[in-house]
Amino acid sequence: MDKRNPNIIPLDDCKDRYLYIIDARNARLGIFHDQTGSFIISRRKFGSNYLFNEDHYDKDERYGTATPLKEIEYVPYTNETDELAFLNKRTKELEKEMLEVFGPEPRWDNAKGDIGVQPS
Repeated sequence: MDKRNPNIIPLDDCKDRYLYIIDARNARLGIFHDQTGSFIISRRKFGSNYLFNEDHYDKDERYGTATPLKEIEYVPYTNETDELAFLNKRTKELEKEMLEVFGPEPRWDNAKGDIGVQPS
């Protein structure tokens, strides 16, 4: 069990190519990549939408910015175009589930560039 949050999934338990609800600096969903120990996320910045990596917290406590909270599903896509489209689509489809994980309080959400959900 993690001392910070008992729902955090440790790095060693994350599955390659699986989608997770994550508490990260720039996103709430990420595809875990075993080779890098990071999550591939859909990031929006300055009008652009692109893939970005956020490291699992257990990989490096100083620079790890993502903590997985819930495993969702296997992701069959391996090219960047399909991964980005998949992440954007699932972000909209999983809004209710993310609210259940993070709670209903509003906060600034860098991933969407608007008001999002507040981690509890």
